Amino acid sequence: MEQKDGQDGDKYDETENGRITMKNRNFKDILLCATSMFLLVGCAKSDVANGRQDMDLEPFGKIAVCVREDGSGTRETFSELVVDSDDVCESAYEAQGNEAVIAYVANNENAIGYTSKGTVEHALDIAIVESDKSIARPFQMVTIDEWNEVESDFMRYVLSEGQTLVSKRYSVAKQPTGFLSDQSKGTITIGGSSSMAQLVTELADEYMQINKNATIEIMTTDSKDGINGALDGRYDLGMISRELSDYEKQLLEPTKIAEDEIVLIVNAQNPIRQLDFEEIKDIYQGTYTSWKELKGER
Repeated sequence: MEQKDGQDGDKYDETENGRITMKNRNFKDILLCATSMFLLVGCAKSDVANGRQDMDLEPFGKIAVCVREDGSGTRETFSELVVDSDDVCESAYEAQGNEAVIAYVANNENAIGYTSKGTVEHALDIAIVESDKSIARPFQMVTIDEWNEVESDFMRYVLSEGQTLVSKRYSVAKQPTGFLSDQSKGTITIGGSSSMAQLVTELADEYMQINKNATIEIMTTDSKDGINGALDGRYDLGMISRELSDYEKQLLEPTKIAEDEIVLIVNAQNPIRQLDFEEIKDIYQGTYTSWKELKGER
């Protein structure tokens, strides 16, 4: 085979069937590469599907999607990082609080929901689903005023010795250090996020053992109420389990006390323990409607 110069300067190979210019050869190389990539992706998808081929999903029917209520910091974080609330399938069940999500999934073998990782430590009849991406958000205390003496003493505890307690189930905001209370007197009213309530209750109980002059009252609602309560004076400290908006930052002073992970949970009878991030999105958007579709079956 003899190689010659073409009129346009391209090299070509002269064969008995005619000329193939360098441009055409490059195009064929690209086409071959793209075909190879397609085959590789196809193999990867097959590997994922093959991982479920031995699972018995026949007893499981229509996927029952569960979401948190409007105003929840968990819902807002999930909406921002995974699927916008406006795009969630219309059949989704709305649960009032993390405990309600856990109860719904525990009592429905077809259910899937999302909740704070710290709330599922001792939950029965549910299982955590691993994914290729994590969904993290901050736990924050907010206020419109400077802390008074007892509030300041409590928050110093939370951000020092209290971080040891935080580290048992969450990522710490600061490294744990020693704490010496100034024994300030007073009552602190805290309200807001149900995701934070258990942790803050434990911190409050431990602090009140150190400073018996302090009383801490905790109201469990949601992040929206935590903000509103801090603004209207119902709460000395509001619990917020999400990032503040730019507008909210102009009104409130946030203090991060921990970082939490939002996890997907399914009924313990469901054998699925891993979902790709895209599969989670497809489930919540209603692209997948039955569990057996995750095996490629209709």
